Amino acid sequence: MAPTRLPDEIAAQLTDDILEGRLRPGQALNLNELAAALSVSRTPLREAIGQLASLGLVDVEPSRWTRVADITPESTADAAELAAHVGAAIAHAAVPRLASGTSDSTAPARALGDMSSHAHDATRLLLHTDAFLGELAKVGGRRHFARLWEGSRLMIRFHLGGSMPSSRLRDAPAQIARIGNALSARDAEGVATGIRALFVTPPGADPAAD
Repeated sequence: MAPTRLPDEIAAQLTDDILEGRLRPGQALNLNELAAALSVSRTPLREAIGQLASLGLVDVEPSRWTRVADITPESTADAAELAAHVGAAIAHAAVPRLASGTSDSTAPARALGDMSSHAHDATRLLLHTDAFLGELAKVGGRRHFARLWEGSRLMIRFHLGGSMPSSRLRDAPAQIARIGNALSARDAEGVATGIRALFVTPPGADPAAD
């Protein structure tokens, strides 16, 4: 295993601070103060900030300012739509591997059980949905899909404010059951449809009824 690089350690710490709310959306980041607080030099800190900018967690205007990204209604809607589409793509890639018998569904099924147990807790449901999609993306060694989710998940969690869309929470138990039934039947489109419906209103549904 490759040794952890200092910029990666700094990025991980700052990511935790952002997702846990210790660094707030829109908050200006003073690199001198951050470097002193973390007991690091500015060079690895700047590299770490670049990593967070690529994840959509930090906005940088060179020679002007660096700040935590803002959360807006538009960014929240975009994050939900991204989660829906990426999650559906993962389902379409993974479930055929399960159907062929070349992969084991134990880990995704366990994560789905955790989703069901916390279906009415928006914060925990998002965490367990993150874990479910991560496990599903690993099925059959689909490394590119695993990397796709890994590159999207933190931005999605941040811009969703750390919880599932409240408009979808009422239907979450039914959609989780739908995903479970489709997973057992090795129905890729059924799994994908259930994942999409966790994040966005299904086509043809009445948004006012959410």
